[in-house]
Amino acid sequence: MTPGPEAVEPPQRRIQLKLYEADGTFVRDLTTDLTGTRAFTPELPGIGAFGTAAFSIPLFVTSEALSEMVPNVEATDLTRGRIVRYYLDGELRFAAVIRPRRQTSASSKGHSALVRSLRMEGVLSEWDRAVLPPHPGAVYFLGGEVRNFGWMSPEADIDDLDDAVFLRPVFADGYSHPDPWVDGFGYVFDASTHRYFVYDQEVDEADAPLAVSVHQAFADQGTGWVNGVSMGQTDGPPSSAWGQTHHGGARLPEGVTRWAFEVQGLPGSPDPRWAATAFAINDATTGSMNGDTILWRTGYITGVTPYPWKASATPQGPTAKRIIRSALTQVQEEQEKLLGWSIEGDDDSLDANGNELDRIAHVPFRVGCKLGSEFLLGMAKSWCDLDVDYATKTLRVFRWRERGNFHTSPASAPVFSDAAFAPVDGRLPNVLDMVHEERIR
Repeated sequence: MTPGPEAVEPPQRRIQLKLYEADGTFVRDLTTDLTGTRAFTPELPGIGAFGTAAFSIPLFVTSEALSEMVPNVEATDLTRGRIVRYYLDGELRFAAVIRPRRQTSASSKGHSALVRSLRMEGVLSEWDRAVLPPHPGAVYFLGGEVRNFGWMSPEADIDDLDDAVFLRPVFADGYSHPDPWVDGFGYVFDASTHRYFVYDQEVDEADAPLAVSVHQAFADQGTGWVNGVSMGQTDGPPSSAWGQTHHGGARLPEGVTRWAFEVQGLPGSPDPRWAATAFAINDATTGSMNGDTILWRTGYITGVTPYPWKASATPQGPTAKRIIRSALTQVQEEQEKLLGWSIEGDDDSLDANGNELDRIAHVPFRVGCKLGSEFLLGMAKSWCDLDVDYATKTLRVFRWRERGNFHTSPASAPVFSDAAFAPVDGRLPNVLDMVHEERIR
């Protein structure tokens, strides 16, 4: 006879549970749930916002001293708001928040057994307690339903952009300045070096709120923005918007407001041009202008504009880390939510590995969307990898697909989903659910 294989001991428990207060204070180890129902489901690349965690624990255990069943103190400690941390092979991998308790009674073969079963959402589900606010810095007459992050938004760093320079006088010889109207001849620029124009306007406390009307003209198509909110796009080729100006407006509070314009000339046009002038408004209801005060314009002198315009041929947007930090900081200040959360690293240009992060030219989100399941998960799908230090509630931002395989080692090769999700820029899907279950036999 061929001898059978030697008996193999069941593998040791790989998932350990530890109970903590919401502030990180340790409460106890959870050791009495022998039913094998420990499981958690993080989401690649580690966002875990709506990954779930589950386990069952008996309400009564055997007391060796009394030789009878007594209440399980571990079950008593499972109170709302506390955090259960899941350790995989001794390493912290997940954390979930205890919500209102659900108690399940079950009987088997005539014996009564009471257990408490918990199915919880990951700690990052706290981000859905907040919603994405509009950009600070302007209350809009129209628009504002979409928050645009990119070269046009206040999050972008424009210090490295070129100073906008006129290539020739913008008014024809013999024509005087038609103050207060917009320049009818336009600012001529070099399309190889200029296409995206940005200007930051500062409003003093004494002037706020300041009602502004902006008149724009483009040859042949343009889009205006104020603090990341579109003021609309003019007609594109072959019809020209040069015949009449395009209007936009905003009510500006104290502080800095960013105006931005994307100008698209006709293909092969040797003479691309645009012009814009901002006026203070006497009456925001009627829209009548104060022609005595031009707040800013593209200028009507030869050479450098008197206003500090910046320009570039390519959009220079913010990093994913800067975008997430901006939203988190604003939510903490305005909504008083997520006060215990932070972003790792002070330099928003570098990811958690010290690598240079990509610049995002433009990514839109609906104002009022949930900050976790819509905003944060959307960023993880398309623009970055995320990881969480569950002990400190610190969010780590990595370059897209460069965090590694979260369920083994950050240094290992990443594994990704090929599910049906493809953003408009052609990036492949980047989020996948992965379940970890306890093995006790």
